[in-house]
Amino acid sequence: MRAAVLLLVAAVVALAAAGSPFITVGDHFQFVAPDGRTRIFHGVNVVYKIFPYYPSQGAFDPVTSFNDQDIDNIVNWGFTFVRLGVLWAGVEPAPAQYNQTYLGELRSIVDKLYARGIYTLLDNHQDVLSPKYCGEGVADHLVHPNKYQGTFPFPVTNKPAIDPTTGYPLLADCLKINFADYYFAVEVGEAFQAFYDNTDSLGDKFAAFWQNVTGAFSDHPGVIGFELWNEPWNGDVVANPLLLEPGHADAKNLAPLWEKLHTAIRQVDTEHLVFYENVQSDAFFQSGFTQAPGGAAWANKTVFSYHVYCPDQNGHGDPANPDVCFAFDSAKIVESVHDAQRLKGGMFLTEFGAVAGDAAGVDEISRVTNIADSNLQSWSYWQYKYFNDVTTQSSVESLFLANGTVDAGKIQALTRTYALAVQGKPTRMNFEPTSASFDFSFNLDKSVSNNTEIYASTQYWYPKGVNIEIFPAGAATANYVPANNRIWIVPAANTPTNQTIRVVVTKKY
Repeated sequence: MRAAVLLLVAAVVALAAAGSPFITVGDHFQFVAPDGRTRIFHGVNVVYKIFPYYPSQGAFDPVTSFNDQDIDNIVNWGFTFVRLGVLWAGVEPAPAQYNQTYLGELRSIVDKLYARGIYTLLDNHQDVLSPKYCGEGVADHLVHPNKYQGTFPFPVTNKPAIDPTTGYPLLADCLKINFADYYFAVEVGEAFQAFYDNTDSLGDKFAAFWQNVTGAFSDHPGVIGFELWNEPWNGDVVANPLLLEPGHADAKNLAPLWEKLHTAIRQVDTEHLVFYENVQSDAFFQSGFTQAPGGAAWANKTVFSYHVYCPDQNGHGDPANPDVCFAFDSAKIVESVHDAQRLKGGMFLTEFGAVAGDAAGVDEISRVTNIADSNLQSWSYWQYKYFNDVTTQSSVESLFLANGTVDAGKIQALTRTYALAVQGKPTRMNFEPTSASFDFSFNLDKSVSNNTEIYASTQYWYPKGVNIEIFPAGAATANYVPANNRIWIVPAANTPTNQTIRVVVTKKY
């Protein structure tokens, strides 16, 4: 523990000495920390979709809490990132009334995470927009359908009964089908289109929402950035079926709104990263964006956020055919990387998983993370706990079982060895779960003073220790700290900048 504290203190001192405390995107499309090291993030989603729209910080609970014990877990498992839900319904429960108490609760969580070296992405989360549509995201005053009002869920055949107390569809009825099917309800499409068309000034209200959120966090170095809108729907696909064609909704609906929101955010915050998504129906095709929000001038402050969920699933969200899932997962990640490079800026796999802890689910976790690693991608698993997820048919997405114990298969798959901070530019990274072997290469930058830091779990992968080889021989030495799950790579004094250093880690038997 003392070693861990000393390392944390050293990191904080290094951040203070570096000047600006905010993460940026480098010319190699990777994240760059204030100390100059390239950062690769592994983490989890923490999204509480129902009132009060944030998890409990009280006693530990396997479903609803996110307290100090939970943060201990995250640190031990090698995670350095949390995608934290900031729901519009919580921020603006009534027109132009912004809930500072809610933002304060979120800031308290961000404070605790940053104190442990964990960065937070504030995610404006929604699924099917509103409880009116078996979803969540915005308050009722922001739902503005017109000609289709009252038709939900037409033409979707599953018509849920209405709760006489809330006026919303009954949750039990909503969950009889996959929540994504409700996007095709004509009333839902029109409600989304209202934001894109600025009907009733909804686009302007969206901009005001983001100015209030960014204003509350603009000074916080523990915030990596702000995600504009989770999984935005295409719009009114009944009035304009072309919106379902890959790229069309991005260009027509999303891009103008993203520009509006980006402009509003930059009036308040010029430092944090802005994360943006394309529509999910693009699948593994190129998005319709011609530039990132703000264009080339903001390339070092924008990040393309994408999700990977194999469409060939059983009732638990597990892959039905691993070959199909491998093909889809590979195509989705590779195209997303190419897309982000085309648009300039960073990239981040902000959601994947939502699987059970059986063999099929664990294999899918390993499959996605293997592909992500080979493309040097940061990622975050969906999600840390169930958090009473009202748009998910089963609770198996959690990293915890119902009895409060961890889902060991998932944890082992997610606590894979990786280089979380690199003294230079990473060029190759591969972890092999069957053998726990790790193969990593980077081009050294000696203008960066802090050394390369590798997470290597003693508990899950290396209980008897590690073997470490460095190539070329003598280019660097390795400092292994098993109590802290860390390997530090220290270059030799005579190793020049731009030297490619390869590190191979294997487990002792």
